[in-house]
Amino acid sequence: MKLEVVFLQGQSSKWADLASAEYVKKISTLIPFSEVAISSPARSRELAGQKREDEGARLLKHLKANDRLILFDERGSTFRDSREFSEFFVKNLGAAGRLIFAIGGPYGFSLDVQRRANTTISLSHLTMNHHVARVVALEQVYRALAIWKGLPYHNN
Repeated sequence: MKLEVVFLQGQSSKWADLASAEYVKKISTLIPFSEVAISSPARSRELAGQKREDEGARLLKHLKANDRLILFDERGSTFRDSREFSEFFVKNLGAAGRLIFAIGGPYGFSLDVQRRANTTISLSHLTMNHHVARVVALEQVYRALAIWKGLPYHNN
């Protein structure tokens, strides 16, 4: 079992990189894990659709046939709380060669990526900047692992 969090990276964000690195370090002590940045080509807003397609092609190229792909998207299903997410996480962890959580770029995921995904979940009903979503996703993955392993990180 291997876990990856994949994100599409255009412009780097120093604060997000620093915060993400903290969670990557914590997650890596609990499970085989990597965070993978897939480069995103610069495009103007007028070419948002092309940018989404280019990102999608790059993401799909990264995947293997037996990967379980879960997208973080504001239109996805939600969880009652972090314990429920942890149960979902553990169930999916055992069902794949690699479990891959993907965070889209500013324009979301291409239709091809959406079709390839095993499921789509939401971090929040609120819309988030993709840098914020990356940090929140990593924190929730760490929290799910802490709950599963009985660590004192989650307090309820």
